[in-house]
Amino acid sequence: MDSYQVDPAGTTLTLVVVARPDSTARAEVTTQDSDRVVVKVRVREPVGSGTDLGQHYPVTVTLKEPLGKRPVVTDYGQEIPTAPPTPNP
Repeated sequence: MDSYQVDPAGTTLTLVVVARPDSTARAEVTTQDSDRVVVKVRVREPVGSGTDLGQHYPVTVTLKEPLGKRPVVTDYGQEIPTAPPTPNP
């Protein structure tokens, strides 16, 4: 898991998953309370021992309430950083 971005309403997170080319990624919110949001992300990578560089795969999840100041963590307890803002041209 690389990072995440949150939409202006605060209820949609786009998680940036880094994996080998031709992988598939999925995510779900497993817990959301007043302290934090926990997401479970799973990646299926192609069979083989390729040494390809990772690609970014955006995966979207929806929250019941706006994120606010709550941290987003993986189901392994690792905090996920927010992605830097996308520059305007």
